[in-house]
Amino acid sequence: MLIWVPERFCKRSYYFCLIWLGVEDTTGNYVVYCPLSYEKPEDDWLLDIRLYSEEYRADLISNWMDEMGLPQTAILRKQVKEYRKFFKAAVRREKIVKQKNIPSVPRQLDMAVMGALAGIVDVTPYAIIKRVICAGLDTETNRLYCDFTDYGADKAFWDMVQKAQAMWQMLRIWDIWQHIFY
Repeated sequence: MLIWVPERFCKRSYYFCLIWLGVEDTTGNYVVYCPLSYEKPEDDWLLDIRLYSEEYRADLISNWMDEMGLPQTAILRKQVKEYRKFFKAAVRREKIVKQKNIPSVPRQLDMAVMGALAGIVDVTPYAIIKRVICAGLDTETNRLYCDFTDYGADKAFWDMVQKAQAMWQMLRIWDIWQHIFY
């Protein structure tokens, strides 16, 4: 962990910096850089400072997320990093922005990426699956599926297909039940 504070404090402990920033000089302007993330809030010595301060990020992933209007959550940042190859092109980021729903959780981001590759504005599992099937059943020659694979969305695609299949089976059971009892 690196904390950027006036030079006179750099030779002392990080705990001293925490006391200085959190107790002794709460009105001063400081930039605190901490690349660490903690699983439990009680492990984060800078939590108090984080809660009452503003967060500023200037890395590439944060800039992309701001550009697309995505919430700056740790889990979504991780997913955007996984799709780095996809998000490198401004054209593809614009396609995410033009979609009807802005993703706020990883599963929605998966669908948004697949929808952008498929050219879909109103992204639904049904619309994505339909576009993939229309592009061909051979995964070797299906250009859309090859794009999913190139950008790392193929696993998310098959997870979505499995969930959609389970949902469609439940709907069929519901239709049969309604037909019998109503």
